[in-house]
Amino acid sequence: NRAFVRTPEIAGNLTEFKSSGDANALTQGVKSILYLAVEMFSDVLAISRVAPKIAEYFDAIVDLIDGVSASWELHAEGHIAQATEAVWKAVKIAVDDVTPEKITNHQTYSLVMGTVDGVMGRLTEHVLDYQRRTRNSKVCYKRTIARERKRPSSCRKGFEWD
Repeated sequence: NRAFVRTPEIAGNLTEFKSSGDANALTQGVKSILYLAVEMFSDVLAISRVAPKIAEYFDAIVDLIDGVSASWELHAEGHIAQATEAVWKAVKIAVDDVTPEKITNHQTYSLVMGTVDGVMGRLTEHVLDYQRRTRNSKVCYKRTIARERKRPSSCRKGFEWD
């Protein structure tokens, strides 16, 4: 079964994200899960006319995830406007993948963007917060250690003990 073959790859990507906060590893893990789902659906629904349509929807989701991943990278580099544009372009590509040409217009893109914005905004917030906490966990802080107090019984050279 392909699921068992791909499991180490997926687990490796998600573990990498967990340990380092690498958003690309998270993106690759999620995309691997989606590709695996498409393969499994295609096997199960191979005789159905539904399978190609399901694959189109999953491809649209992957396009959207690619755009969000690119926006995370741009955001990390301080390019906020380009990060927003990356999500917009991804929404446009995803919508174009699954909607008939006669209804793909600015209003359709805006409707989908409005729907996706809340979900992807929260996801982005969680990912960036996780990255921040991962970075901060590796910062050293000065600590004070309480030690037992003891009076000296000898002095350094040049000093007299009284």
